[in-house]
Amino acid sequence: WWRRGEFDRAIADYDEAIRLDPKYTNAYYNRAIAWRQKGEFDRAIVDYDEAIRLDPKDALAYYNRGVAWWQKGEFDRAIVDYEEAIRLDPNYANAYYNRGVEWSRRGEFDRAIADYDEAIRFAPRDALAYRGRGAAWSKRGDPDRAIADYDEAIRFDPKDALAYCGRGAVWSKKGDPDRAIVDYDDAIRLDPNYALAYYNRGVAWWRKGEFDRAIADYDEAIRFDPKDA
Repeated sequence: WWRRGEFDRAIADYDEAIRLDPKYTNAYYNRAIAWRQKGEFDRAIVDYDEAIRLDPKDALAYYNRGVAWWQKGEFDRAIVDYEEAIRLDPNYANAYYNRGVEWSRRGEFDRAIADYDEAIRFAPRDALAYRGRGAAWSKRGDPDRAIADYDEAIRFDPKDALAYCGRGAVWSKKGDPDRAIVDYDDAIRLDPNYALAYYNRGVAWWRKGEFDRAIADYDEAIRFDPKDA
């Protein structure tokens, strides 16, 4: 049921499994995933708590509880759980990646880069980690490293519109609107509703003096994200 997206049915089955065996760790863990997919983060956390109580060395349970805390906006608690997952499994690439995402959100880009480094070390084909590190390098003012990481992100996932848009933004910062536009074109091709890509391409057209094209892109950006003033 869970794989089919029928989360209520999955939860009903996990309920029955737990009734029959209250110490069935995997049932709590899997029910927590179903609750999280439904956006019921508090219920998910309760089940992760129980899974961890029954198996306190389960790095995966800590990691996923961290994800639930992060989705609730409890970012400090998320980091605590990611750190515990890493302590239990020092090769846990996803835990490093998620902690890096949180450091980036806080503007702590050196810490983010260190975590993305580890994520890439343990999962060297992880496009998301390259993209995240590319964004962090860009924020740190190192556009060449940023572009190199976006290149890798695109190499491993050529359908990642966010990576093209991110690389386009770096080209724009480097004063190369033509390359930026090529990347924004690809981002829009992959995601025709991508408001930020239209907006950024509009900026690039404006800088080139192509004001009609710029306005057309701003119109599209507003159409897809009318709340973005």
